Amino acid sequence: METEARRTLRLSAYAGVVPDLDTDCHLVYSNITGAVAIVDDPTLQLLMKAKSGPLTIASPFSDAIAELQEAGILVPPDSDDLALLRKRVDLIKNRSELDIIANLTLDCNMVCSYCFERKVPESMGHDTTQAIANYIESRCADGEIKKVILSLFGGEPLLNKPALRDLVELTSEVVGRHNSRMRVALITNGLLLDEETIAFLESFDTFLVQITIDGPQPVHDQRRRPRDSRVSGFEAIMDNVLNCVGRLPLILRVNVDQANVESLPDLFEHWVSKGLNRPGVVVALQRVNTTSSANAHYHGRCIEEASFDVAIVPLVLELRRMGFRTGLAAVRKPRYIHCGANTKMHLAIDPNGDLYTCLTGAGNPDLRVGNLFQHPMFNETYNRWVSRSPLDIPECRECDVVGFCGGGCAVEALAKHGDINRPACPPFRFYYKGPVLPELWRVEMGRELG
Repeated sequence: METEARRTLRLSAYAGVVPDLDTDCHLVYSNITGAVAIVDDPTLQLLMKAKSGPLTIASPFSDAIAELQEAGILVPPDSDDLALLRKRVDLIKNRSELDIIANLTLDCNMVCSYCFERKVPESMGHDTTQAIANYIESRCADGEIKKVILSLFGGEPLLNKPALRDLVELTSEVVGRHNSRMRVALITNGLLLDEETIAFLESFDTFLVQITIDGPQPVHDQRRRPRDSRVSGFEAIMDNVLNCVGRLPLILRVNVDQANVESLPDLFEHWVSKGLNRPGVVVALQRVNTTSSANAHYHGRCIEEASFDVAIVPLVLELRRMGFRTGLAAVRKPRYIHCGANTKMHLAIDPNGDLYTCLTGAGNPDLRVGNLFQHPMFNETYNRWVSRSPLDIPECRECDVVGFCGGGCAVEALAKHGDINRPACPPFRFYYKGPVLPELWRVEMGRELG
């Protein structure tokens, strides 16, 4: 590097700054590249000047400036920052990975107090599993789809094990014919996760089994009740978790709200006593939200978006102390699109072949985007959903965390504003603005250095 070089640079319009992580320690990040850098006081002062307008910069800052320029935090004056970010969004919208969420049944064997789904006794048969396989084949035939993510969902998918086996086997045959790859995910309440099902999933590339446990036994069984009231859901699910652990990658999901947040340390202690703090097990703490008429009554018990990360960070730190992996980290990856529902690479499919870009839409005619058995397969609602971009939402386009938030959940935007093309700021929107990031950063740096 030429240490005497002079460069005219400005702060990217999509760079963000989190001051005062620690003494003489500030975080800067790029929404475009996802790069994160730690800078000292003099460099932060220079960045603030570069925010006001282009600066011609010379050494002794050259080394730091070169790193910040490479990270896309400092850019040439003529850089088209919006075009660069739009290119990243378009890459996600046109990726080579197809996500299929199969709602094998709309029925369930549990009654959960906050569930967003409309339960009906409708289950998928061979006609629909074959139609799904045919659709996957049509997408793989041109060679652009390199990976198919097949998520088995419901209702409770294990109420329909014949369709589960049928769909996995049919999809495996399809991807094999087209030199693609299939990865399988099972999202289940865990009550029916028996040895036969575990062994079947072991024979494929199953990358996760997600099971929800919402607290120690009294709390869990009150919130998530088996329809057969003679059974303790907690005990049966824990038995099945212990049979699954070490054989399939496991996510223990906890749906967190005001009603259970204080009980969770007791749950974690119980998991430790069962040896679940081990590789292959991840704990995911998720905010309960209300996105449909089925759970609108539960809104008052939800933790507000702006408060959620603050509420769970003590739990995350406790989980880490116990040896668990969690999904919350000080530095996060970019999320140019909030979820696949706003791309052509993501479909949720009901038992009768109805199509939705978002799984929370199942059974809601207003969110239906087509049907596998109709021609044309997709309707106008589909075009509205897949064209949604955070960069077409004015508030998001001007936001300093848009590259990590992706505009938020379209279903939440619809529920709040009646329009998917409005922002729905998730908890992450407030992550960079409060005490969570500095606390996690100090913990992670302490581990790294100590």
